[in-house]
Amino acid sequence: MLYGTIDYKDEKYIYRLEDDMLYMEEIESLGKGWMVSGWLSNPPNFEDDYLKGINAENGNEVLFKTYPGNAGVKNTQIRIRVQYYIEFQKNATISKLSFMGDEINYIYNIAQGIESYGFTEEGTASCKTKSFEETTSPTEYFNVENKEVGIYFAIYRGINFQSCHPLNLYGVSQKMGW
Repeated sequence: MLYGTIDYKDEKYIYRLEDDMLYMEEIESLGKGWMVSGWLSNPPNFEDDYLKGINAENGNEVLFKTYPGNAGVKNTQIRIRVQYYIEFQKNATISKLSFMGDEINYIYNIAQGIESYGFTEEGTASCKTKSFEETTSPTEYFNVENKEVGIYFAIYRGINFQSCHPLNLYGVSQKMGW
């Protein structure tokens, strides 16, 4: 999960990114009610391709590539689907770019992250995943414009306490060193 602040349309928001959903809440409205007045008759519309924010953990700038026009509202939160994000690191000699998405599964199959699973007649299910080290590919190096770039794939795991999707596995591609 990624969290921090975003400036959008002259307002400051806090955000958190869970899977491919960006949740934004206006800082000035925090704790002042359960619904933003005016949103029932005129809900906010998101028309931009990108959002720019700050990662609260390390102060790095984050650029979110969004699905324009695909925003929802729940109570005091704006929800926007994100295609991917890029986190810019302040040290110019080392940078990292992470992609999460279903498409990566065609390149690096997430099924290899499951060690075993089982179902019983009583209705219980179990799933054991392999360690992060076991599911990370070896780094491959390429030269791009006379700079060495390393790429590896890893499988991210997340537990979700919703009944339909209790375990999430995502393929993650990492590019480092440009």
